[in-house]
Amino acid sequence: MNPTFDLVPFATLPCQQSLLGALVPVLAELDAIDAILLSGSLARQDADDWSSVDICLMWKTGEQGATTLERCDELKDALDRAVGREGYQLGLATRKEGVDCLLGITLAGGSDFGREGQGVASGVIFRFCWEASISESDLWVRSGPVRPIYLSQRLSPEVRASLKRGAYHYGTPDSHLIGEQLGQFWLLLAQLPTILERREDLAAHTLLGETRSLLLDLVVALNGATRPTSTARVNRFLGPDQQQAFEKSLGMGRISSGATSPKLNWIGQAVALIVLYRWYAPQLCEIFCAPYPQQAEDTVLDLMRSRLDGWPAVIETG
Repeated sequence: MNPTFDLVPFATLPCQQSLLGALVPVLAELDAIDAILLSGSLARQDADDWSSVDICLMWKTGEQGATTLERCDELKDALDRAVGREGYQLGLATRKEGVDCLLGITLAGGSDFGREGQGVASGVIFRFCWEASISESDLWVRSGPVRPIYLSQRLSPEVRASLKRGAYHYGTPDSHLIGEQLGQFWLLLAQLPTILERREDLAAHTLLGETRSLLLDLVVALNGATRPTSTARVNRFLGPDQQQAFEKSLGMGRISSGATSPKLNWIGQAVALIVLYRWYAPQLCEIFCAPYPQQAEDTVLDLMRSRLDGWPAVIETG
């Protein structure tokens, strides 16, 4: 029996569908693949013309022993057959928390047609993700919501039903993790004085970006969900007022002459993040029964006042 592929919902996204239509049948022919699932915005049903094609792969039981390099070779061969050897560019495989990831883009001037003769659009970013020890029960937990587009007949009815149930699931907040993140916020900011005194602007940018990302996770938890690892669609997890508040935290600090001081810029961003934290953290503590890290806050703020010129004596939070 020929396999069926659930690609109908992507008819309004011709570029992404052109890649899926050429690639998925080739991947399904690989004996080692039990399931092909989409994650990211295509799975969440909020994709647009700019969305990447994020593909999660589930390998057949007993096939998990293959190395990352061997898996990449299999995927390159599938891409050669689907879009042509000159039709794509791949990056280096990466590995984080046990998950392998391979990023690529379809190229202009490569193969004009896919395996079945359909055109394959250029400029479509795609990503393969897989895990050596993945199981059907935790695939969607690690990847965020997933949408099955191919399930092997080898899979039991129970496994197939399990994968389909996880298609549009959003994770629920972890109260223990929230307590740790509330404290982690201050541990991150405690590093700022040393970085600024050394005039490490790139390090300050990275540190405050990490702090802002942590605070975003906390606010999304306050909204009753967990945020996917992708940063491309953060706004959809926040309310309008929350979006505006975070965008204001990116503002530039000014000195009296009107020129921008790098140090005051970083201090201004840090203060804005603290204001946001003080607004949302008590709500999180009440909802998730987490202790407010008052000692950590007092210690870090004392450190800022004593070590950083330009740090305000008092932070008004309203």
